Order: sequence, then C-alpha cells, then structure tokens
Amino acid sequence: MLAVETFMQNYLRIPFSATIAILPILAVYKFLPGVSLAFFLLWLCLFPLLFFSNEEKKFSWEEYVFLLNIVIISVFGAIVHLTIDNAWFDINLFFHNMFSIVLCVIPLCIVVNLIDVKVFVKTVLFFGVVVSLVLIWQWVFLFLTGSFQNDVFIPGLELNRRVETFVVYRPSSFFTEPAHFSIYVLPAFQIALLQKKYILTYLFALSILCSSSSTGFLMLGILLVYHLCKIGMSKWYLAIGVLFLIVLSIVICYFLFSDIFLVNMNKLSRISKGSSDDRLFGPLAYLSAFNAWEHMFGITLNQLGNFSIVENACGLSKNYANALIYMYISFGLFGVINFIFYIVRKWRSIKGPHVFFLIFFGIFCTDQILFNAHFFYLMCFILLSDQICAKCAKQKVK
Repeated sequence: MLAVETFMQNYLRIPFSATIAILPILAVYKFLPGVSLAFFLLWLCLFPLLFFSNEEKKFSWEEYVFLLNIVIISVFGAIVHLTIDNAWFDINLFFHNMFSIVLCVIPLCIVVNLIDVKVFVKTVLFFGVVVSLVLIWQWVFLFLTGSFQNDVFIPGLELNRRVETFVVYRPSSFFTEPAHFSIYVLPAFQIALLQKKYILTYLFALSILCSSSSTGFLMLGILLVYHLCKIGMSKWYLAIGVLFLIVLSIVICYFLFSDIFLVNMNKLSRISKGSSDDRLFGPLAYLSAFNAWEHMFGITLNQLGNFSIVENACGLSKNYANALIYMYISFGLFGVINFIFYIVRKWRSIKGPHVFFLIFFGIFCTDQILFNAHFFYLMCFILLSDQICAKCAKQKVK
C-alpha cells in the first residue's frame, strides 16, 4: 500500500508542478464565478495529491499563520465597517474576496513539500520561450504592418477582459497586459542566467523590451545590474558583451518605437519624482480619506472602488495601487506588519542568493498582484529559491 501511495504521489506531482508553472497564463480565463481557470486546475491537481501525501508533509505553518492573521484582520475590519455603517462596504464582495485569498494561500502552505522542482523549472523555461516567441512575432508584425494579431487565446474559453479593449500598439502574447507578460518571463530570465543559457537569457530580455512594459524595463535593469555586480572584474569581457547586447536592443527599440519607449521612460521617471500618478507613490493619496479604524484594519480587499466613490476620494489618484500600498489600503497597519514579519522570516530561511526575492519585491512595488495568480507564481520562486538554485548549479556542472 505504501508503494502504491508513493507511486501515485510522484505521478501526481507532475501535473501539479506544471500547472503552477503556467498559472499566470491560465489566469486570463474565467471558469466559475469568483474562480479563474488557473485556481480551478490548481485545486483539481491538489486534491488527489493531498490524499496520497504523507500526513506530516501537508502544512507549512509560516504560510498558515500569515493566512490566519489576514483572515482575523479582515474579519475585525468587516465588523468595524458594519458597526459604523460605512455605505461603501460590500459584505458580499468581502466574502467573495476572503474565498479568493484562501484559494491562493492554502496551496502555498504545502507547495514546497509537494512540487517537483525539476518539472516546475523546465515548464517555466519552455513556456517562457513560447510566450516570448509569440510576443516577438506580434512585435515584428506591429513594426511591418502597424497592427498585430492579439487574439491568440484558447478558443471557446471566456477571457477576464475583452480583446477589443487591449492596447493596439502593445503586444502581450498570451496575456491581457504587457506587465503580466513581464511578470511571467522575469523569473524565467533569472533561471536562464543561473543555468548560463545565454541565448535564452537574451531571448527573454529582448521579449521584455519588445513588450514595452515599464515594470519589465525597470526589473530587467535591476537584475542586470545585480548580475554584473556579481560577475565582477574577473569576467569583464562577459559583462561588456551582455551590456553591449542590452544597449543595442534598447537603441533598436528606441528608433523603431520611440513613442512607446519614451512613454515607459516617462513612467519610470515619475517614480523618482514621486508624482501623484505613479504606481509607487501615487495611491498614497487615498490614505488622506482614511479614518483611524481604516488605518488600523484597512478597508478589506478590493473595496477601493466603492470607497473612492462614496468617500469622494476618486479624484485623489487615478492610477491603481501597487501591491505594497494596496496591502495597507486593504488590511491596514496590522496587515502590513503581518506581511513584513512573514517576508522577513522567508528572507532568513533562504540560504542561497536572494535574487527571486528581488524580483518579487520589485514587482510588488510596481504592480497590483495581491493574492492573485501572479502573487502565487512569484511566491513559489521564493519558497523554492534554494531548491531552484541548487538544481541550476547542478545543471551548470553538467
């Protein structure tokens, strides 16, 4: 019986690991009310795996405590909002969002013990190549004809956004936004660098530049600086080669699509100036409409739209909040403290390079990924950081 359980567990880990690796790609499709195709398939793979897994391997208490604290803070916040009769608070939306948080965080409690890291890494690289080639193909068509085929999604499945609403001059491959493409490809870029697969590294970097994503531009620059500092002067020729290729790509992008390039550079410059419209600091304007209770417990997840209308805060900042500020808006000071304690524990638990932490935090500060498929995907790289780095090091030796 034990042999059967072990065989089934090893067999079931393959689709579970592959599903996690393509979770952001699946997240663009609707499936059930409140549940995307991504999390439906994730839980579909997870249930039989839990049945055949050993009892002692089922939970990581750090993720469980983080989730429990978020639930407690949210419930307290909901009670406060209902007690003082806040007109903007939607109790149905509250329960819907709590369900979404649980769907996202519970699998994180067990992912380290159940995932096959080799399958996960190979799937990320394979689909990273696929989505990058599709985006470059779209970019070439955009350059040659002034338009491109943006409906490259699975026929018969409903998207969470209409294709007609896509920006016509920004290719995004199998994603609904260029930023989501960059979020998916950046970890693949990092894995390719760790494995010294420089052709793949350049392919991923080129596709991120072609996506015209400001998040991708910023993180690509940060990662390149990080790796150039690690290379040091002992491999100066390699550093010069990488810099030459990246500068050449930027120059090509600038001359072919100067308007798009300048728009993204303008977005990044607003961050350093603290503009009220940038993603890093702009949403702080919402906090001026908060009362003491809302500063402590937040307004709960995804209630910002109702809050901004009822509290006449809609004129403060038209840009949506990045995940860092959205954590404060949704869960208040207690929620941010809970998140900081959790992240610090994760940082200390990693023995190898913290580069996946760098990717996560950079995206967390520029995009709203809180408790969605992108959050889950990036958190997996943090939880599996040492295992991924070890696998990549072995592959380099081979």
